[in-house]
Amino acid sequence: MAIDTANWPIAQRVDWRIVWAEMNGWDFNYRILKPWERDPAYYKTLWTERSDVPAHEGSTHHGVVDVWTYQFPLDTESGMKLINELNVIAPLNEQAKLNLTGNAKELWIAGIRDIKTQSEELNTLLEMPGVSAQG
Repeated sequence: MAIDTANWPIAQRVDWRIVWAEMNGWDFNYRILKPWERDPAYYKTLWTERSDVPAHEGSTHHGVVDVWTYQFPLDTESGMKLINELNVIAPLNEQAKLNLTGNAKELWIAGIRDIKTQSEELNTLLEMPGVSAQG
């Protein structure tokens, strides 16, 4: 707020306000919402369907795997890319065991369901053409 924008052109002041609003959102997420502590669904990685919003619904980490973007059967390059993306799941789950300390019952009920669904989707993914061939 200490930045003096009074003499800036309107377009630059609008940009400044947008950045300011985004930073307030991130601050609120970090100080208040804390999804990495309160919401097991934050650790959902696998997305089999396209979201109607670019950043997905609800809180998500930044290493999500959008399976719907892949063409099956997978060629070798796509298969290796998918495997590399999926490799984040195990260490992320280990981190979740340490991070999830918050008490938000409703988030836990829905989040646990989402993680169970992800497990089922991973098994289904193994049956997709070209996936098991990737090792």
